[in-house]
Amino acid sequence: MVVRDVRQKVSTVVLFLFALLAFFSLNPYFRWGVLGGLLNVILAVVFMYLFLFRSRVNIKLKNLHLAIFITMASLYLGWTWNAFHVGILGPINLLLIFCLILLPDTAQKDLGEKFLRIYIVFIFISLCSWFFNNFIFSLPSFPVPQPNTKSVAEITYRVSILGEIIPITVNSVKGGLYRLLGVFDEPGVVGTTSALIIASKMWKTKFQLIILYLSGLAAMSAAFVVILLVYFSFSKPIRSFFIFFPFGAFLIWLTKDLPYVGYLFYTKLTHLVFEGKSNRVSQGASEFFVQYNDDINWYQFLFGNGYGYVAKHVDDISSWQVVWGDRGIIGLILLFMVFGLLYLSKSTNFKNMIPFLGAFFVSFLQRPSILSLNIILIFFMAMMFSQSKKLPIEKC
Repeated sequence: MVVRDVRQKVSTVVLFLFALLAFFSLNPYFRWGVLGGLLNVILAVVFMYLFLFRSRVNIKLKNLHLAIFITMASLYLGWTWNAFHVGILGPINLLLIFCLILLPDTAQKDLGEKFLRIYIVFIFISLCSWFFNNFIFSLPSFPVPQPNTKSVAEITYRVSILGEIIPITVNSVKGGLYRLLGVFDEPGVVGTTSALIIASKMWKTKFQLIILYLSGLAAMSAAFVVILLVYFSFSKPIRSFFIFFPFGAFLIWLTKDLPYVGYLFYTKLTHLVFEGKSNRVSQGASEFFVQYNDDINWYQFLFGNGYGYVAKHVDDISSWQVVWGDRGIIGLILLFMVFGLLYLSKSTNFKNMIPFLGAFFVSFLQRPSILSLNIILIFFMAMMFSQSKKLPIEKC
């Protein structure tokens, strides 16, 4: 009896460590540096030891072939992306994804809930510091060098000691608010992750939902707005058309003259929606890809040129354009096959999944090269919660 209790506790610890590593797969090493990478390695070693030798975990052997295929696909994508390190697409990430696919649905659901709690705790702390910096007084900050770029706007900013960034100039206009960065490498990580969690319906309390919305807005992420716009267009089309979209458009118009905020929301969205222009696609990048598509050979068409090839020729470019030159047609097919097979591995109501799949596709255009643990975990959670149209809300 005592042995069973100990094993049960170890299983809880294993899932918590797994959830913490899923959080680390968001790649916060930009802020944490070598210590963050070392902590990731230590936790991964402890996790694997407990998972294999000290915990009673019932794995789904029928998913073994799926885990092997996705690992091989990830190895190929990692090779084309030159990303074999402790962070994104590294060996640890591949090993954890392999374990995730073999877990039973109940363990995956418990893992997803623990991952969400960890994310909410970090984001809540970041939100408090963001509010402090914006509306009380600013903490010391240090400048961040910017690469040369031909993008729509020239941006210079400083990063505070608590992890927010403040723009100094945008198109030679001084001023601006702090933008929520947290422990991650860019505010877009906060906006994209928060939007996908909302769309997946894996949140369980109204407090969690409010924090997710506030984090996306405080990050001033255009991706957050676009992902939710697509999600609500599918999930609540009538209410979106008459309430959400008009109110959102009014708020974006209302903030159009605020330094930096107006650029991030009003300018970027109007350029994207009405002109089909991304702020990350420079004129030089567009010209390069026209020439690239004209001169492409059969090897480049199939296998691409690998990560870094595009970066040698252009300064700033959107990920959805880079993926073609990096991966080739084989890499794109593998990416779609991975998520197609993950979808088929669950008994999922496709009609209920349509809103999330639309939102996921939009986010996929922004970061198409990543098969990270957090993305696959959120994808699994969305499929599980698609079984019911409404997620029960717990009282806070």
